[in-house]
Amino acid sequence: MVAIRTVSSSGNASIDGLLSGEAWTSGQLTYGFPSSAAAYGAGYGAGEAASGFQPLSALAQASVSRILASYAEVARLTFTQAFGDAAAGATLLYAMSAVPETAYAYLPEAGSAGGDAWFQSAGARFADPQPGSYGGFALVHEIGHTLGLKHPHETGAFGTVPTPYDSIEYTVMSYRSYVGASAYAAEDGNYPTGPMALDIAALQHLYGANYETRAGDTVYRWDLATGERFVDGASQGPGTGSPVFETIWDGGGQDTYDLSNATAAAEIDLTPGGWSSFAKVSQLHFDGSHPARGNVANALQVGGDARSLIENAVGGAGDDAIFGNAADNRLEGGGGNDLISGAAGADRLLGHTGDDTLSGGAGNDTFWGGAGSDDLRGGAGDDVMYGGFGNDTLTGGEGDDALRGQADDDLLAGGAGNDMLMGEDGNDTLSGGAGDDRLVGGAGNDVFVFTRDGASSDKIADFGDVAGNEDRIDLSAVFGRVTNAMFAGWAADHLDQRHANVLIETGEGGSIWLLGIDVSQLDASDFVFA
Repeated sequence: MVAIRTVSSSGNASIDGLLSGEAWTSGQLTYGFPSSAAAYGAGYGAGEAASGFQPLSALAQASVSRILASYAEVARLTFTQAFGDAAAGATLLYAMSAVPETAYAYLPEAGSAGGDAWFQSAGARFADPQPGSYGGFALVHEIGHTLGLKHPHETGAFGTVPTPYDSIEYTVMSYRSYVGASAYAAEDGNYPTGPMALDIAALQHLYGANYETRAGDTVYRWDLATGERFVDGASQGPGTGSPVFETIWDGGGQDTYDLSNATAAAEIDLTPGGWSSFAKVSQLHFDGSHPARGNVANALQVGGDARSLIENAVGGAGDDAIFGNAADNRLEGGGGNDLISGAAGADRLLGHTGDDTLSGGAGNDTFWGGAGSDDLRGGAGDDVMYGGFGNDTLTGGEGDDALRGQADDDLLAGGAGNDMLMGEDGNDTLSGGAGDDRLVGGAGNDVFVFTRDGASSDKIADFGDVAGNEDRIDLSAVFGRVTNAMFAGWAADHLDQRHANVLIETGEGGSIWLLGIDVSQLDASDFVFA
């Protein structure tokens, strides 16, 4: 028998509220399925072995083994099955009895009953407890008790779990289908299939996190009809047709949620504890009034360790919303009009087809708008943007950014920093903003827009009425009282030939350089004033 130990607080009420106060001293645990009541000995527990004892069916035993494996994936736990006569001496025993109303389990304790779980022998609920069923969920719940977890509403050694997290969406130890419910109200087939985010965090506090689980570059996919999960293309067990309702723990590598098979709008959130929705979700009340927060939740980080983060996401054909995390994310929208937000890190954001909105946030990000009229927003960091096809809007934000409009009629705004703006094909509008910027219109009739930005010194590299181009310089925000009819006088004061270039003085030490241009080539039609 493995000894027990008293546990300490984690300092997080949502985790501490699940701690019973005791745990096994070792994560190396044996388990068994006794075939007779004699395995329990005289005076055992509350008389479970003496009242309607039945061994678990082969199907139920397989479910227990599967669930134990799911617990071992997230924490430093190893479960070894004992067979035959040796099963009686295992630390964790599973069987059926007439005593439980439904099911219950003993917490880790020194007595012979410590770590054992019992299930009602009457009826067929535990004959074949499938993932997502109430019977399957009861197995997950009771196994949590045998490892040292309590109900979140019970005070215990460290208080209760805060009310906003007391539901099966956050912990399988809860008695509430949704926050505020008084009991379970979900129909069969709508329950979690394994430990949820707070269960995982509590077990990792007790036994340590298992970073060996899927520690390489892992791709997660789901069959949207059956709920079957695939890891790197390998099935993780047949789907039951129940909604996907689980939490993912990943031990390391560059990992991906691949939802390219989704046809409806998906929401993918890679933040720790965040939810992703991409198919039908569990209904947590039988009348459909309380849908689950999503299909898949991300596990919480342990002490800020980034190994458990999911780095990448691929959307489907719908109008998706994809949110990154602190890692260097690669976020792909697929079809549809997608909203993609990179957060911190050096992210790569790909809109693909559709009219997409891409926001980089902090970090040095790279954007590809793809087809469609896209809105690319750089934020902080030195960003690189490619508009692709369509009439795109590219905004660099802070940092020294490089913006390329590419095809069609684009709007490029550099923002703060020393930026490079290249309109390329189409009739583009380029505005460098603050900083010393370099602007290249490319093919088409482009407009270069300037504002009064102090001592900024900007350069236009390809201005001129050549090869059919009719570019314009918009100075209406700089010289608000000047009109095109006043061009000659204004030009005498503000245009100066400097070798092979023209200098436009904008005041306050600011300037615009037209490279490779002779002042004699310029007239009022090249400018836009008030």
